[in-house]
Amino acid sequence: MNRFHRFPLLLSLLLPLAAAAFALETPKSPPLSDQDRTANLDRAKEARRHWPSFGELKILYMDDLGIRALSGRYVDLYTDLPSNEKNDEIIHLLDAAVPRLCEFFHLDPRQYDDWKISAFLMTDREPFDIFGAFDFSEEEIPEFPNGFSLYDRIWVFDKNQVYYNRFLMLHELVHAFMLHTFGSLEPRWFTEGIAEFLALHRWDGQTIELGIFPDTREEVEGFGRIDRIRSFVQSGEVPSVEELLAIKPKAFDDVSSYAWCWALVTLLARHPQYADAFGALPFLAMEKDPNKPFLELLGNSAGRLAADWQNFVEWLDYGFDFDHAPDASVPGFGLEPLSDEGTSFTLDAENGCLATGVILEPGKEYRFSASGRFRVGCQGKVYPCEANGITLSYFNARPLGTLLAEIVPEKASLNELPIQTEPIGAKGTLTPKKRGELHLRLNLPTNQIKNSRGTCTVTVRP
Repeated sequence: MNRFHRFPLLLSLLLPLAAAAFALETPKSPPLSDQDRTANLDRAKEARRHWPSFGELKILYMDDLGIRALSGRYVDLYTDLPSNEKNDEIIHLLDAAVPRLCEFFHLDPRQYDDWKISAFLMTDREPFDIFGAFDFSEEEIPEFPNGFSLYDRIWVFDKNQVYYNRFLMLHELVHAFMLHTFGSLEPRWFTEGIAEFLALHRWDGQTIELGIFPDTREEVEGFGRIDRIRSFVQSGEVPSVEELLAIKPKAFDDVSSYAWCWALVTLLARHPQYADAFGALPFLAMEKDPNKPFLELLGNSAGRLAADWQNFVEWLDYGFDFDHAPDASVPGFGLEPLSDEGTSFTLDAENGCLATGVILEPGKEYRFSASGRFRVGCQGKVYPCEANGITLSYFNARPLGTLLAEIVPEKASLNELPIQTEPIGAKGTLTPKKRGELHLRLNLPTNQIKNSRGTCTVTVRP
């Protein structure tokens, strides 16, 4: 059974239960206690007492400036966009999101009965400068292309895309909510990644679902992070987890940084192996270096995270099926060296991958042969296939259904992409660079694995 799960709203509550069910590794230090969490929230509350204030909005100028106001329970929205159904429902979207954020972070929504922020959705900054939206004595609000948040105000520029406008408003709302609640927006990889993660949503005009994974590009118009990541993967430009943990604020001038941080948070949020460390992160915001206790909570699973990260981004696509995703943190059966006679494995196309439990040694050549016909899903249809794949369609620059061999090292660090992947097809060889477990995989998008049928017999000999 795969360890990925689909619990986009109650992750902080449900993932620890899932982790326990799978008997995962015990972290070096226990998750934060209720006492520790309460103490950190009290520190954030004390920090709010020293927040600087903004200047008063020039309400009497609104009509002359072409600005109108929409008032909700948690947000006062000011915009120069015309009144229509899509623009006017944004205030309801933001109000609906706040209880979902409380649910996600396992917080009492009654604590937010008196919480209210000001939001500005703008086609042009100049009228809002005159209006006083940026009147802040402590510092000058910088120029920004998309959105920005500071204390209890958020600003977003109209992108002329209904979904992406909502996405940007939710992204900044998450920042405002987290700063208010947790006292800091550190570490940056996490706070930007979680804002991206939660801002992906489905909205029917009344109810909202946060933290979705998009089925199609059209569902999340303007988002573009998945396409960007796939482009980088094809060119071999994938950052390590360590590089993302050390990311600097300036890096977010490039939208690619948002894409990578979204992907890392999505992996951590969806995978029970990392539940304790992920659930603690918001409450570590005011630590001097939040990454340090995060890494301590990861414990021995840090090396597996490097492999899971590589697997996740290399197989990422719209409609990603977490139930059929590659999972480097699941070892095979016993982890034994390959015998001198070799051995055979049966790879079920409906599973898409197999952790063999066999360890291969570095520098030694292994010979593979594969037989059998199976069927693979492609564009809503099912086609017969053998280990060389079919050229009707390609995925990750290889024919669909091609047999792949992977070496998942026994040990890895967060500063590397440790998995070695080689196309095998019906016949091939592999020389491992590191000692590790052999995984067999069919080259299929995760959302097509469940439509595939049949088996492939793979024989491996030294």
